[in-house]
Amino acid sequence: DDPPVLESSGTITFTQGTSTNYSLVTANISATVTDDSYGEFIGELDKAYWGVWMIASNTVTPPSTLDFQVHGTLRRVVPGTTIITNVPLVNGLNTSMDEPGPRYVHLRFVDGAGNYTEDVLTSPEITLESGFRNPTSYIPVLRR
Repeated sequence: DDPPVLESSGTITFTQGTSTNYSLVTANISATVTDDSYGEFIGELDKAYWGVWMIASNTVTPPSTLDFQVHGTLRRVVPGTTIITNVPLVNGLNTSMDEPGPRYVHLRFVDGAGNYTEDVLTSPEITLESGFRNPTSYIPVLRR
C-alpha cells in the first residue's frame, strides 16, 4: 500500500493566536492529502486520511520519524477534519520541551492502513508563555 501524499500548500493556524498559557492548543488545518489506494475515499481529496500524527518541537525543522514514533501523538480523526483540539505543546522530545518558549507543531497524515505522509506540515511559531498550565488529571479514589 502506498503512503498518502501531502501537497505543499497546507497551513496550520491556532485559535489561541501566536501565544498561549496552556500546554494544549486547538489547531486549524488546511491540507490536501491524496491516497489513491485508500479505497473508501478515492477521488475525495479532502477525505484521504484517517488520522494525524503530531509532535511539537522548539525548532521549525521537523523531528525525525523516530522522534515522531517515540514522542508524537497519533490521533484518529474524521476524514477531512479541519480542527484538531488538545494538540500538546509539551513532550519528552528534549529537556527544553517542558519549559516555556517557542513551539512548532508538526503533522503527518496517516491513512487507514497505517501509512504516513513523508512530507510534514509545520505550523508557524506559537509561544508557550511562562507559568503555563497543564491539564488537570483526576484519579479516582478506590476504597475497600
